[in-house]
Amino acid sequence: MKLLVFGNKYLKEDSMAIAVAEELEKNIDIEYCEDPWQLLNHEGELFLLDVASNINNVRRIEDVSELDVGKSVSLHDLDLSYFLKLMKAIGKELKITVIAVPPQGNAKKLADKVMKLLPDQL
Repeated sequence: MKLLVFGNKYLKEDSMAIAVAEELEKNIDIEYCEDPWQLLNHEGELFLLDVASNINNVRRIEDVSELDVGKSVSLHDLDLSYFLKLMKAIGKELKITVIAVPPQGNAKKLADKVMKLLPDQL
């Protein structure tokens, strides 16, 4: 089982999940994902790491309805939360746990908090 990481290292407000994942790579198997469609290549329970803009601390989310969906202008704006809700709506619901990190903070400290929220077999 891998931790699937989303984010954009070139956008400060969307890069913290990648910085945290780089801290976690020493301990767990990581796969960096560039687009939500990559989730369809995986089976079983999935663990995702992504930035959530409206939080101040690490948070574990198991119900996709808790995710905030931003306004999409084009298909290029298809974000992870929108994709997960779309998959649920068409009956292709995946067993997913999202570990959300805030957009700012100390990557090492956030990584320590993330580790506590992940299962031992990851």
